[in-house]
Amino acid sequence: MLGTLLTDKFTFLETRGERSRTANGLGTAMRKWCDDAGLPKCSAHGLRKACATRLAEAGATEREILAWTGHNSPTMAQIYAGKARRGILADHGFEKLIKNEQGSNMDEPNAEGSTN
Repeated sequence: MLGTLLTDKFTFLETRGERSRTANGLGTAMRKWCDDAGLPKCSAHGLRKACATRLAEAGATEREILAWTGHNSPTMAQIYAGKARRGILADHGFEKLIKNEQGSNMDEPNAEGSTN
């Protein structure tokens, strides 16, 4: 009963008539709000994708992403998490490359014959 009470009273998908909004209803409302704000390229889907991406980049697990997005299958959460991990891994790899090159430059002689 508490869950029902909280859901009914505090839902953010509420219509003006204080009823729960459907997913399609929210998408339609978001489209109107974005158009009214002069943001024709924004959408509910874009916000969902952006948040899922940010969650993944922050280290959220696939199940945490799935819980937030409401997808029925973990496939999309795996895509967001995989892309975020790939970017993080690329950054870490590049940091190692820079560190390695800076370390090896320290031992190489400069034009005058001394080391840096």
